[in-house]
Amino acid sequence: MPVSLGPRQSQSASAVLDDIRRTGGAATPRDLRRRLGWTERTLYRRLAELVDSGQIVRHGHGQYAVAATESLPLPDTGREIVGVLAQTGVEAHVTAFDVLARFAHQFVYAFPHVVYAEPYAVSETARALADAGFVVVRAGRQAGVEVGDLSRVVLLRGQSDAARRYGVIGHVASPEKAWVDLLRETRRSGLPLDLGEVGRILRALRQSGCDESRLGRYAKRMRYGAWLEGIERATPVLENPEIAALRSGYRAP
Repeated sequence: MPVSLGPRQSQSASAVLDDIRRTGGAATPRDLRRRLGWTERTLYRRLAELVDSGQIVRHGHGQYAVAATESLPLPDTGREIVGVLAQTGVEAHVTAFDVLARFAHQFVYAFPHVVYAEPYAVSETARALADAGFVVVRAGRQAGVEVGDLSRVVLLRGQSDAARRYGVIGHVASPEKAWVDLLRETRRSGLPLDLGEVGRILRALRQSGCDESRLGRYAKRMRYGAWLEGIERATPVLENPEIAALRSGYRAP
């Protein structure tokens, strides 16, 4: 028997997605409001987030349904990874370049994939991805990415501390979270990506109308707040050369 969700259910987009999945993959706003106990304004805001991210689709004005994995705004292999995570049900999500590929100038196939998982789900996530034919490398300073075909390489990192708070919906990070994660892995795990390109991706992301509040909060949480702020400052006499490279890409014509 399905569990009834009361008004104390967390008011996040993931709660809406979970409810739709739990009740057969489709639901009307009226049914969602009855089960979740939310205001109409909050519900439609969360539904809009899910539609924008490609997690659900709207049928006319009366029903919302879980989207097929193929419709996610990700490269093909990124969608494949999301499908593996969803099928297994692990607490993990795709982030970094897969989410941001549409904002980048460089070729998608030249980069490995990045997946963050809850610490208790890292081993299970690694097994699921390996069973699906991916080469899983634990992210970190010594991770490296020179392992065969990069299109089948996944950098896997444990991440706790309410990742969903920063925009994870289903098994896909928000673009704001993905950008900070991309910066982090470019520096710490040696992704073959120029920091200038990371800056250019941020400019494209902002031009598309990203959530500045979410971006700023997560950057500070991951100790990259000064990097984000450094992009806007005039060039000082002495500066971290990595921040200078990031800003140079961000400001490049």
